[in-house]
Amino acid sequence: MLDLSRFCLYTDRGQCLRYAEQALAKIRDFADDEILNVLGQGNSANLNLMLKCWRQEDAELCREAVKKTAGVSDLWILLRRCSIESVVNYLSSKYPQSYHAAIEGKRLAEEIGDQYYYIIFNTMSAFTLLHQGKWRDLRQSVSAALAMTEKNVNRQGRALCRLTLGWLHAEALDFEGAKRYCAEALDPDVEANPFANYIGRNLLAKACLGLHDYAGTGWL
Repeated sequence: MLDLSRFCLYTDRGQCLRYAEQALAKIRDFADDEILNVLGQGNSANLNLMLKCWRQEDAELCREAVKKTAGVSDLWILLRRCSIESVVNYLSSKYPQSYHAAIEGKRLAEEIGDQYYYIIFNTMSAFTLLHQGKWRDLRQSVSAALAMTEKNVNRQGRALCRLTLGWLHAEALDFEGAKRYCAEALDPDVEANPFANYIGRNLLAKACLGLHDYAGTGWL
């Protein structure tokens, strides 16, 4: 159920919180398993922060989950820990801490052999670099990930990489370039992924506003 709640971030966000709550209900049957309980609470709180609104209580549950799972050896738990840590720090504008958690997540995803998680963490780390003004590092990181996605014909991963580069162009006030990246990356199949849809549509809106093209967001 925990895995389904995270998976639905990229397929059907309407189901995320429902699966997270169902996971918490089942976890109560294992009251003596502290790691499982704190992970379930942190996962639910993390999704609340992403899909609802900021609440200090949820942020504290996330930080507690990060703290209590620090010493585990299970790679999948550590992968979830990195996701929770990176998100809560990103939403707190603690970009260096978010970056380091995302980089550790990339390393674990590579060790496990999960390319899509690798791209997700790469996207997260890239946005922290964007906000820190480390644009050269961002371009190098995303270019390396883009080469990987093209080699493996990973369309969703390729789209996320190109949209991330589009955000770099938008921040540099190259709105034409940003809009071009949207045109190259977005199509109905890619936008079936809510994560790509959210990043892409917001980028398109930012580019069109920069160009004073107020009708441009309807071009797809």
